Parts: sequence; structure tokens; C-alpha cells
Amino acid sequence: MTGCGRRGWAGLLATLVGPGLRPPLALAQASAGVQVEIRSTKETIDRLPASLRLRSDIRPDTSAAAAAMAREVPADRGVPVFLIFTGILAIPFLWQAVLEMIRQQHFGGVVIDTRPSPVSIIHDHAVPPGMVFVVEPGGKVTQYRSQDVTPEFLGKLLHAR
Repeated sequence: MTGCGRRGWAGLLATLVGPGLRPPLALAQASAGVQVEIRSTKETIDRLPASLRLRSDIRPDTSAAAAAMAREVPADRGVPVFLIFTGILAIPFLWQAVLEMIRQQHFGGVVIDTRPSPVSIIHDHAVPPGMVFVVEPGGKVTQYRSQDVTPEFLGKLLHAR
């Protein structure tokens, strides 16, 4: 098999992967960051690249809401550590964090509140698992299914505010 050269392999990869499925690093390099505050488990925050975690503010979440969520964890699971991440994330990394939060269905759904700065992203038992509620700057709340939450969706949502 002959080598395709650097551009040949990149072209082949782009053809195989497709434009909507580019690797997160490629997408991150092409997108502007968004200032966010994510209140979630250590598991969610650990999914972010170490270089981003080192440049961001991460502290324990000692709120009553975090304590209540910890009490809701099934008995067969360990007690979760809740953290507050505040920093700038490129949309693909933010998308990965939101997907992890959606996966953690025992904490309810996810709320993305675009009114404050930074944007607030939290678990909420009032939201059905697998659902994402978005609070727009004017206060309107729209609900989405987890499969509707894509990097493109997050990019439009958060860069339009």
C-alpha cells in the first residue's frame, strides 16, 4: 500500500469521518470558547482535558442542592463528589461535559441557563432524565431531548446570546 502523504490521509479521514463527526480537538480548534459554570460530579469534570482543568477554577460544591443530589444516589454507587467548574470551554468540550451530565440520569435532567454570565449548567431533579431545559436570556424555557443536543446546537445557542 502506498502512502497518501499528509494531505491525502487528512482528506481520507475527512471523507470517512464526515464533517459532522470531526474529532473533538479539530472542532475545538475551530470554535470560540464560552465562559461557563458547570455544577456536576467529579466524573463529569474529569472528562475535560487536563490542560483546560488546570487553567480553570474548580472547587467543591458544598451547596444544599449538591448535598440533596448526593442523598439521591442509588445505594450500590459510591457517594459522588460534586464540583463547580468555572472557565472557558470550546463547544466540543462543553458538549462532552453536557453528554456526561445527561448520562447521569439519577440526578435528573440538565438545565442550561443562558441568562447569567457565565452560563450556568446544572443537574436538576425537576427536569426529566434525558431532557435538557434551556433558559434563554429573556427567561423563556425550552425543552430538548438529549439527542437534540449537538455541538452545532450548543454553538448556536451560546454564541447567539
